[in-house]
Amino acid sequence: MFEGARNVEGVGSLVSESRPGAPGFRRGIKNAVRGVFGCLLLSAIVIVGGCHSAERDAGTVVVLIESSPANLDPRVGTDAQSERIDGLLFDGLVTRDAHFNFAPALAERWEQPDPLTLIFHLRGGVRFHDGRSLTAKDVAFTVESMLNPKMPGGVISPRAASYASIDRIDTPDARTVVMHLKRPDNYLLMNLSTNAMGIVPAGSGRDFWLHPVGTGPFRFVSQQIDQDVTVERNEQSWQVEPKLKRVRFAVVPDAITESLELEKGSGDVAVNSLPMDSLGVLAARPNLRIEETGGTEIQYLAAGDIMRDRPEADYEDAAGWAGAGCGEFAASGSLGLERRRAAIRLRSGAGGAAA
Repeated sequence: MFEGARNVEGVGSLVSESRPGAPGFRRGIKNAVRGVFGCLLLSAIVIVGGCHSAERDAGTVVVLIESSPANLDPRVGTDAQSERIDGLLFDGLVTRDAHFNFAPALAERWEQPDPLTLIFHLRGGVRFHDGRSLTAKDVAFTVESMLNPKMPGGVISPRAASYASIDRIDTPDARTVVMHLKRPDNYLLMNLSTNAMGIVPAGSGRDFWLHPVGTGPFRFVSQQIDQDVTVERNEQSWQVEPKLKRVRFAVVPDAITESLELEKGSGDVAVNSLPMDSLGVLAARPNLRIEETGGTEIQYLAAGDIMRDRPEADYEDAAGWAGAGCGEFAASGSLGLERRRAAIRLRSGAGGAAA
């Protein structure tokens, strides 16, 4: 098993200081995007001189993604692209900091008087992007619509099992949510956090994904399947107003094309989507920068008995089958594979053996 793998695939093209918000761009994108890109922060963008083609909108940052989001309804979409974008559009009841500690989000405070009761007190003055006020009814509807797909507005949700411990939800007033549990659930608070879930307006139907409405720092503008998704700053956000005006997620499924888009300046950011062996070449480009941060995922190699009688060199080749995602790597003990050497091969020196 390999630990300490560093996520090194955040590639950012240089952004001109003349673009809106540039002096605080590094801080602003961290605050605005709130680590929504999982393994790697968008702070990979560097605020130094650069140039873009004349047709580029100076107020838009272009993030390159491999595929269109499957579903922008946060109750339904669980693929990486949906969760990344939904993390900008929606908020959970709580959030998690860089050390995975819980912090207030839509709930300004909460308490657990006993193992089977969770009480959330919502922030006042929070509005959805369409102007509706957030209330406890919206929270109850969001969870109940996943647990009961036959109810009006209910959806068939792959997340439903995450809330199966909830027996019922009471809303004694507009800003109080009381969850009564069937059994203690140590993971429930995490499943109610931003990026794990997003609160939607009560009454949202199964076509909600076509024009999602949340409370997050960015609001949905448009989506063209297999082309792009555009979001823009929510001027009425309850959080610190993002410095970015607009983010366009452009679909570029081919890694070579993605690299070229970064090099010529038509793309600003790529996150965990480029082959490891291309990073050294891109790092040498004067208009690009690669930033890495610690990873938390684990990768497994399970070649098993198929590889038992093959030379060690073939074991290392087999390690390549595991791909090059971020995080830790676990090798089957039956292979007798020297783990540290495999980590170097898989992650180009960006991984290490786990305990």
